[in-house]
Amino acid sequence: MKDPADKNKCIIDEEAAETVRLLFRLYAEGNGLNKIAKYLNEHHVETPAVRKETLYGYGWKKEWDFKHLWYGGTVKRILKNDVYTGTVRRGTTKRTKIRTNKMIKVAPEEQFVHVGLIPAIIDKAEFEAVNATFIKRVENGVRAKNNTIYKYTGLLKCGECGKNLVTIGAKRKEGIVRSYVCTTYNTYGKAYCSLHKLKHDDIDSVIFNQLEVLYKSGLLKMDNLDKSLEDRRQSNKDNGKVIDRLQTAIHAKKGEIKNYSKQLAKELISEELFLEMTQESSAELEKLERQLVEAESVQEVRDNEKEEVASALDILREIVDKQELTHADLAMLIDKIVVYERKGEGLDIEIVWNTPFMVVSE
Repeated sequence: MKDPADKNKCIIDEEAAETVRLLFRLYAEGNGLNKIAKYLNEHHVETPAVRKETLYGYGWKKEWDFKHLWYGGTVKRILKNDVYTGTVRRGTTKRTKIRTNKMIKVAPEEQFVHVGLIPAIIDKAEFEAVNATFIKRVENGVRAKNNTIYKYTGLLKCGECGKNLVTIGAKRKEGIVRSYVCTTYNTYGKAYCSLHKLKHDDIDSVIFNQLEVLYKSGLLKMDNLDKSLEDRRQSNKDNGKVIDRLQTAIHAKKGEIKNYSKQLAKELISEELFLEMTQESSAELEKLERQLVEAESVQEVRDNEKEEVASALDILREIVDKQELTHADLAMLIDKIVVYERKGEGLDIEIVWNTPFMVVSE
């Protein structure tokens, strides 16, 4: 909201900010959009429209009778809006024609983005983790409805039929014991697939053991990167010379093509000869430019590799230390968990890490 003392400055509306933080927390805990909306309605939490009316005396639509109600779509818009991380976007819509009121959405990469322009309510890492969870749920066909989504739902895949593993519960003296089984087996029986039964609590142990291995692998990689620093410096130096040489060659080749144009203008060469020479030179120029892009890409990868490994290690250490895996942690770390059943010999579990953490294990 605007600062009453300075209209050119934005400040955080703490009451509304608490609602935003609540939405992100509830979603990260495994609640779906409609369940969150139901919770907010039951607890009489102000909607954005009502809050705006309270502060400024008007809302989105004055005549709207249901502005006091939360909907799943409202929750979704808030969760996916990076303005809460302090980012302001301009040029998000445009007119299809000059003389028309019809507006269309502009692709995110074409918008004007100002990062950190206003105070942040949600940490960027939390925002990205929640949105990664959202994408995972959509990709894996996970539907919460009014139920809780268990954190491994959608991540666990049957290694035999490829379907998701679903959650089942069994009553025991200690309470409800939750497990995951193959969807195909659960729906059609053993004639179509194996059980692939895996206890919910056992998966945490498997993941944490693998995280420890991954973290130690990352430490070893960091150590090797430090040891090879001198070699890498020399390699970067050599690569830098290649880049300089290619840039010089490209500049000379462009000058050569320009010179052919001057010769043609002065009628020193024929148009046929001009076309032949420029086509040949243009092909050589294109080749040099491709080589330059490749050389610069190599340089960038070398410069960023240690930083990427260090960043991944920080995240891994934090998760290992707290000994707790949230929905957001799993969406950030893991692409999928494939469960294979060995006949009479238990289960094999393969964890496929997301790209930022694959660099640690390579």
